[in-house]
Amino acid sequence: MGDTMPNLEEVYLAGNKFYGTIPISFPNASKLQIFEVSQNHFIGKIPDNIGKLKHLFYLNLELNLLGKITPSLASLKSIKHLDISNNKLTGEIPRELQKVSLLKYLNLSFNDPEGSLIDICTEQLKASMKQILLVREALALFTKEDGGGRNNVLSVLQRLNITIDVASGLYYLHNDCEPPIIHCDLKPSNILLDKDLIANVGDFGLGRLYSRTIEDSSQKSSTLGLKGSIGCIAPKYGTGGNPSICGDIYSYGIFLLKMFTAKRPTYDFSGDDCSSLCEYFEAALPDDVMRIVDPLLLVCQETTME
Repeated sequence: MGDTMPNLEEVYLAGNKFYGTIPISFPNASKLQIFEVSQNHFIGKIPDNIGKLKHLFYLNLELNLLGKITPSLASLKSIKHLDISNNKLTGEIPRELQKVSLLKYLNLSFNDPEGSLIDICTEQLKASMKQILLVREALALFTKEDGGGRNNVLSVLQRLNITIDVASGLYYLHNDCEPPIIHCDLKPSNILLDKDLIANVGDFGLGRLYSRTIEDSSQKSSTLGLKGSIGCIAPKYGTGGNPSICGDIYSYGIFLLKMFTAKRPTYDFSGDDCSSLCEYFEAALPDDVMRIVDPLLLVCQETTME
């Protein structure tokens, strides 16, 4: 790839069925800035010579079958966004990552790495990073409709803090990433919680990566064909609308309602003379809100007051 197309600056191959190993020649495209190949079937190891890409600032290898972390990732001096989650990566997290001072987003979740991220993070690196994802718990586990299956009940304050964390994550994706990222599939199962219940936006397999150099928005997507979770994605996507920040904001609104009602958007609301979660919420305003609040939330609140 790098030998035949040495002037490549951006590569978007996400959401396909490519298989085999990542070509060891691709780092020969010395001008490469964006390499987006998430949600494929690549196997083997990340090429050891990837550190040659001095201009690469966005690398997404999420949702493949790659098997080993390479120390050469630490040689990517311009990298700001590094996502190697949902692979089969083993080995130690390269301590050399502490030298990558521009890194803003690091996602290692759903792998089996060794060592501690704390050991490699200098105070400067930790201060510069917006998100560090080494978490395995999805928020959906705490917000099931079936209260009997929930071992942990989140309090009002915890839920409020989580919604603020998610809003901050979306702000980062929309305003601080270059190019901006549209998530396109925001929902509780894609929100990951660490041991301190700090929420992180995860799973960018359906995300859209925008290049400011391309004017036609129909050509800016990083995946082919828009998919998503019914009830969570914006209705305009069902009629062929282009992904947008407004679409993510709609999904965030549904996420808020789900957080405080514990109702799925696909729940049958016909018994309440409603056709959707939004109508269900609107019908309760302004005097009947407590009726639709997650019952376990009320129990948790009463217990706290006692």
